[in-house]
Amino acid sequence: MAEDQDKLHELFITFAIQYGLGPGVVIALPALFERAAKELDMSIIELAERTVKNKDLGEYMAEMADKVSAEFWANGGDDQFRR
Repeated sequence: MAEDQDKLHELFITFAIQYGLGPGVVIALPALFERAAKELDMSIIELAERTVKNKDLGEYMAEMADKVSAEFWANGGDDQFRR
């Protein structure tokens, strides 16, 4: 389980760097990927691996993360995670 979390964190970091996502956007990744993985009936790690390898999917997920995080911050966000 801890190995899975470490792998997922590593994939999120790689994804964030690959698509130039800042901390204010990265905060949305766990929830976004969890929801998308459920919709696609795959593991969150499998989805994260695919987004790092598949440019179209990665760009789409980066765009969605940007939208979700923008909404989060527009609605007051959480002071704990202020940009």
